[in-house]
Amino acid sequence: TPSGDTCSPVSVIFLSSEDSPGDTLRPRLEAAGGELSKVRVLNPNSSLPSFPSKTSWLEEQIVDSDVGLVVIGPLTGFLGSTVDSHRDQDVRNVLNPLAGLAEKHSATIIGVRHLRKSPGSAIQRGSGSIGFTAAARMVWLAGRDHNTNGLVLAQVKNNLSKDPRSLCYEITEHDDTSKISWG
Repeated sequence: TPSGDTCSPVSVIFLSSEDSPGDTLRPRLEAAGGELSKVRVLNPNSSLPSFPSKTSWLEEQIVDSDVGLVVIGPLTGFLGSTVDSHRDQDVRNVLNPLAGLAEKHSATIIGVRHLRKSPGSAIQRGSGSIGFTAAARMVWLAGRDHNTNGLVLAQVKNNLSKDPRSLCYEITEHDDTSKISWG
């Protein structure tokens, strides 16, 4: 963890529509010291689910493998063909059932979003509808700290706890891949 604390490993599902498990995800997980036996990756070479129609499928995966963390990235790569990512109601129809799954099974679901190219406030920089941010309980933004030229992970929204401090980090080379080193 960024604080240096350790925690018990949990089973993880990565739903990735961009990164290859073999040349990107696995090497990065190894570099971070991840317990690979607890990680299941679904990628473009396998049949990808789309939400909201595959919410029950995801619930089965969570229950069958006692999953504590689901990472969906980018989230828009897993939206059903009828979902308009710029329409608040469509976005909430996807995210509300996922939030229900997370609560029901005491799991964390992280949805990764890309930033839009146009400038604006941090809370409005994510691509698609503001509904993505509104429905989330916590939103973080990774970017460059222009004061130090380093990288920072900063909170944009928080409905769960007191405001945590921003986290400084750098991306360092590790063998043939990269690794995050927390500041």
